[in-house]
Amino acid sequence: MNIKSFKLILCLIIIIIISASTESYNTENNDIKITEAVPTPADTGSVPLVKNSANITIEGSTSAAVLLEVLAEAFMEKNPDIKVEIMANGTNAAIKAVRNSSADLGMVSRYLKTTEKTPGMKEVIIAWDVLAVVINPENNIKNLQKNHISEIYSGRITNWSIIGGFDMPIHVISREEGSGTYQAFKSLIGIEKITPSSQVTDGNGSMIESVAGKINSIGYVSMGFINNRVKVLSIDGIYPTKDNILNNLYTLKRPFSLIYIEDRKKNEVTEFIAFINSEEVRSIISKKYIPTEKTE
Repeated sequence: MNIKSFKLILCLIIIIIISASTESYNTENNDIKITEAVPTPADTGSVPLVKNSANITIEGSTSAAVLLEVLAEAFMEKNPDIKVEIMANGTNAAIKAVRNSSADLGMVSRYLKTTEKTPGMKEVIIAWDVLAVVINPENNIKNLQKNHISEIYSGRITNWSIIGGFDMPIHVISREEGSGTYQAFKSLIGIEKITPSSQVTDGNGSMIESVAGKINSIGYVSMGFINNRVKVLSIDGIYPTKDNILNNLYTLKRPFSLIYIEDRKKNEVTEFIAFINSEEVRSIISKKYIPTEKTE
């Protein structure tokens, strides 16, 4: 083979390789797949445009975060271009974050106080949660009167024998003051202040661990966290069943809400709230919580 023939063959091979890497056609079904080289900043003299996913940032209640994480996952499956970020840091933190625009939505696990609301702030109840009073499974108590719970948590009843239990001191376990669960529980049992001798835990999971670890303990948790490591008490003979809650027989319930500032609401937030009102989501909520009526 002479040099001229070799060069001709080499040129043909190069042309075939370039054609294969840049275009491919399917004329039978009109599908056309075109792969193009992306210009670099050096080629264009500018940074290429990149389409970023839109974010929804949510901060707040550690209790509500368990439900919101499930709802956010379901939402992102249907809306892959929208990323939802959740930070569980307490109800008080949620209110501050929404006020100063460091979060699009706040998760709160109690009713807002009048002094906490700001102009344009909207509150959307997404579910009802139940606060269960729990003790160690080895404790013989099965029921407490509501006034007994108030007296235990205010420090007036300090021994289980006073209310029909074993002769042992009551180890009271509560939550940190910034917690929505703490604020809701105080309000629901009708006391202003919880005994300063109580052990303070920083979440529902920690509360479960602490109650499970001491036979003389008493605590309170969101129903979404209940497991077989603790015993749920009836209150005034009423257990926190779904029927008892719906019929308002069990009274220790509180709202899970989302808060936002109306004139700062992004389109993605509107989509998320609409999704939460869907029948699909109501069925998810009803597995552990009580869904609310649809909200605008």
